[in-house]
Amino acid sequence: MARRGLWSLVPFTDPDMVRFGHRLPAVWKRDKFLLHRRLAARGLPEDVVNPVLRENFGHLMNTAVHRHATGLLRSWGRELRLVGQSFVDAAVLR
Repeated sequence: MARRGLWSLVPFTDPDMVRFGHRLPAVWKRDKFLLHRRLAARGLPEDVVNPVLRENFGHLMNTAVHRHATGLLRSWGRELRLVGQSFVDAAVLR
């Protein structure tokens, strides 16, 4: 899709959604307050609503990006629209 200039849009990257999120009270955004309230409202058990161990996939994402995405981006080279539009520095990518 990227080679044809089509980019999938994640709902939370939509500019209107981002502006909406910025307008929410800070208390609602802290520690995923609204998510936990929704889970509790659905009647889920306390260990699901407020787990002791929070999941964090940051290390997996970093590994995946460095192991797979970097090579993929390099293979696209000049075709990559992000470079052409100056979102990605071609020298840094190389």
